[in-house]
This record gives sequence, structure tokens and C-alpha cells, in this order.
Amino acid sequence: MRAHSPVRRTRVWLVVVCAFGALDPGRLCALGEEKPEAAAGKLAGFMGVARDDFAAAAELGARSVVCHNPAGATELRQYLDRAKRHGLSLLVKGPGRNAFLTRDKKIDYDRVRAVLDSYFKGNDLADHESFAGLWLVDEPAHPKKYDVDTEELWQLFQTVKDYDQRIRLMVNFGDLGAYEKFMKTAKPGWRFADIVMFTVTQRKLAREADYLKRQAEAAARIKAFDPEVRVLPTVAVIEFARPGRGKTEMPSPQWVESVASQCLGQETFDGLLLYSFSRKARWMGRIIKDVVGEAAYRGAFERILASAGAKTPRKPSSAQENK
Repeated sequence: MRAHSPVRRTRVWLVVVCAFGALDPGRLCALGEEKPEAAAGKLAGFMGVARDDFAAAAELGARSVVCHNPAGATELRQYLDRAKRHGLSLLVKGPGRNAFLTRDKKIDYDRVRAVLDSYFKGNDLADHESFAGLWLVDEPAHPKKYDVDTEELWQLFQTVKDYDQRIRLMVNFGDLGAYEKFMKTAKPGWRFADIVMFTVTQRKLAREADYLKRQAEAAARIKAFDPEVRVLPTVAVIEFARPGRGKTEMPSPQWVESVASQCLGQETFDGLLLYSFSRKARWMGRIIKDVVGEAAYRGAFERILASAGAKTPRKPSSAQENK
């Protein structure tokens, strides 16, 4: 595998994620060319964006999308090429944890490499100008999902970097306190992810008034531990309808804009992701795509993206919309 030495610059990013490593958006690609505009600016956009909704996300001024578990390298290239046509960078959510966990919820690193092979073996996709990172792990501290200690989580990061340093690893910790638990037993120099996420929901804010303040303070400590990491709040703009757990109504556009503004006002956060743009699970009620046609929601999304440094909202040509 070729060695790459990214040129690091101080920039903030903008992202859209479809579904639900070091970030280094200013690095040079293999041919010495800058990453496109889509890879610059703040990480701010939508999670859970289906491929057919890339154009709609771009209309709102988004720079980036994350696709959900493409079926190998051929489909990943299709996602990347479509993202490029719409001026978007692409974050890839890989397969579910069962693709690389053992029965006792331990990480099988050979299976991790097999996942990487399925996307990157024998091709140049890690150097594609729209490729922005790979999301493999969701809530590694959750006892029902994983049974990994600090060294095992660090080894996952090392496995990805040993495979190809150009792949930026993205991990959702749910709450940054979970990251700090791993951090407390880490050795100097250990890293766990290039992009670290946590979730913001109506329920979390109702239970803990200072939730965002606590996350911001944790982000400062995390960045002192790992100066290269980028921290992203992911805000739930979704109607939850899980059987047996009640229903959470779709948050109002005023709530969305207020919470997003608070997140963007924190110096220790590196942008913002809103989810879910497209429907990715049966328990999802209304989603962003269902309300984006309403003036109040659309205006909120456009103002959020604009304040985060996104592109000017635009309407693509009819030919672009169907590509």
C-alpha cells in the first residue's frame, strides 16, 4: 500500500451524511491537486441521504453526503461519481457491526480488512476527489453492541491506517463521555478516530439542560488528547416511532434552528450533521425529506447551512437532478 503524507491545514468542514479519518480536508491528493470545493469549509449537512436524494441535498446548499453500505467498490464508485457531479464530498457508512464482530462482540481485525478490501482493494477510490471518510463503528461503549477495551479500539484505528492512511475513520460515540472513558486508559499517542460524533435529540436535551455544554467541554478535553480529531454533533430531525417505546414528534423548525445555532456556536465543535434526510429504518416516522417542502423547515435548513459556511443554495438543472 502506498504511503501518503497529507499536508495538514487549519480548515473547518461541511458535511451531509447519507444514512445514518484525520479530517484533514485541505490535504493534497495523489496528483498534487487540491480536493474540490466540496471538501473545504465546515462539516455541516445531513445524515441519511439516499443516493437519489443527493440533488435535493445540494439544492439546500450542502457540501457532503454519506452513503449507506454500498455493495462493494463498483457501487461505491457510482456514489462517489454522483457526489462529484453535484459538488459533494462523500462519507461512507460501512456495513453493520456484524460484518466484523465475533459472536462475543469482539472486533475481528481480519474481517475489518475484508470490509476495507471490498471497497478499496486494487483501485484508487481512497484517492477519489469526493471521498471524505469511512464510518465503521457506532457506539463502541454500548454493552449490547460491543465488548471492546481501549487497546482494542485503538487497534481498530491502527488496522484502518495500516491498510491505507488516506482512509479517515469516523466513529459515533453517542455521548462524548463514552470517548473519555476510553481516553482515560489510553497510552500517549493513541487515537480512536479521525471524526468523532455524538447525538443530540429532544429527549437528551429534555433530560439534561446542560447537555450541549457538557459535550462542548468534553470536546475540548478530547482535542487536547488528540489535536487532529474533529468533533461533530449529529442532531435528530426525525419522528421516532419505536414499538413499545412511545413516539417522539418531529421537532419544530424553530427547535431545529435553535439547537443547530447552539452547536455551531461552540468553538470545540467542527460543524453539524442533521439526520435523517431519507428513511433508513422502519421505526422512522417523518423525516427531513418529508418536511423539506415546507417553507419554515426549508428556510431553517438553508439558514443553518449558510451559517455553517455551506454553499449558496441552488437549484440544479433537470438533467443534473436525475444523474
